[in-house]
Amino acid sequence: AEVERATAAYLRPYLTVAVSENDEAKAREAARKRVAGLTISSWQDLVQASLPIVEAALKIMKQAEEHAPNELLSVYGTYRAHEQALADYLHAQQNGAPGDHFLFSYLTLLRRESAQASR
Repeated sequence: AEVERATAAYLRPYLTVAVSENDEAKAREAARKRVAGLTISSWQDLVQASLPIVEAALKIMKQAEEHAPNELLSVYGTYRAHEQALADYLHAQQNGAPGDHFLFSYLTLLRRESAQASR
């Protein structure tokens, strides 16, 4: 949850269009429907269900980063790092390893990027 919250806060200033409360509500509802269609009765089920979603997002972010404007390259890279950290964490969990260090490393990177952006 902290990874998602911190990433959203980092990305907010870079959004080209403000997100309305209505758009946010629609996105949350779509996510609820997506989750409702999943069969999740254990942590491993959640890991298995999340991996394809995160890996698809990672692929999209890698492609987007390749075409990012120079002035936003660090932002794209940070968001790609977000998806990579989640993928690495989920793979570790899938293999019975904690993987928390992937998330903590990402949060450290995000704090550093946020500090640089605020200068």
